[in-house]
Amino acid sequence: MSHAVTQRPRARLDLLEQFVYLGESASADVAHRYFRAVEETCEQLLAHPLSGTRASGHWGIFAGETAT
Repeated sequence: MSHAVTQRPRARLDLLEQFVYLGESASADVAHRYFRAVEETCEQLLAHPLSGTRASGHWGIFAGETAT
């Protein structure tokens, strides 16, 4: 079974805004490296969905979720 990362519209917009910000305030190279790092992190989460540290109860709605 093949899985894919689903990005909600707001998350996608946040990524694009960060990309533009980095491109304007740093360089196009930094923006591209950032975007690639996000893609690589998503690929790692697909390959290892239970990676990370289990969140503690003080996180409210995220209690018991895996944090990367």
